[in-house]
Amino acid sequence: MLNYLSNVLFATFLVIIGIMSYAIPVLLGVIWFRRLKAPRRGDLRDTFGWVGIASLGCTFFFIDIFYSPNGGSPAFEPWFYRWFKICTSISVLAFITSLIGTGKMQWAIRTSAIVTPLSCLLQKILE
Repeated sequence: MLNYLSNVLFATFLVIIGIMSYAIPVLLGVIWFRRLKAPRRGDLRDTFGWVGIASLGCTFFFIDIFYSPNGGSPAFEPWFYRWFKICTSISVLAFITSLIGTGKMQWAIRTSAIVTPLSCLLQKILE
């Protein structure tokens, strides 16, 4: 029974991360749109909010949309580990800056910062 429950929980986790991986572009678009419409305060916390949004946008574009080699090819392993380290580092930066930054959508930056590296791991698991 415990083995069955752990398999169900793991499958549910994979499905949630898969759905969130496809929801991140929409979420980032909403964050950028709202941030561009909002009045700028110009203080340090506002700047940290922008750093979080920019780093997540960069991470998503270069890592999740970037063309990767075929999963079965020998070139995939070094590519994956290099980009996974970069993705995780930028996501940690985005998460930390979202804790410091201000704005109504900071929760979305934190969520995206957590899901982006997990999306990379999901790609590796399903390979």
